[in-house]
Amino acid sequence: LAQDIIASQDKEIAQMKAWRKAWYGSAATPKAMPMLPGMPMGSMDMAMMERDLAALKTAKPFDKAFIQDMIPHHESAIAAAKLELAHGTHQQLKTLAVSIIESQAREVGLMTAYLDLWYHSTPPGGMPGMS
Repeated sequence: LAQDIIASQDKEIAQMKAWRKAWYGSAATPKAMPMLPGMPMGSMDMAMMERDLAALKTAKPFDKAFIQDMIPHHESAIAAAKLELAHGTHQQLKTLAVSIIESQAREVGLMTAYLDLWYHSTPPGGMPGMS
């Protein structure tokens, strides 16, 4: 699952950077993502991500912590993709948004099942599946 996530997200990021450069003149990614309405986690900056990654490196059991971190990350991407569908103007991004929603919802389902099967646990927030 982690290998699939890396491969698909690397490809999506590369494509979005190429579009950003073509449409807006720069492929540079801003240091922080501004607060977006409808996003479950609010503003997500690189410092917060780095803290989470540092904590994840020493987490026990690692797989459980990985899943618990990835589910909200995926849910945030799904929420952003839904905002693209509602407010975006580029058809290429809308098509990518549909793909992100489908693939990451499937991955959330897998991770939720793994949490239940391996740890008899539910995703962050205490509710199985997507919020």
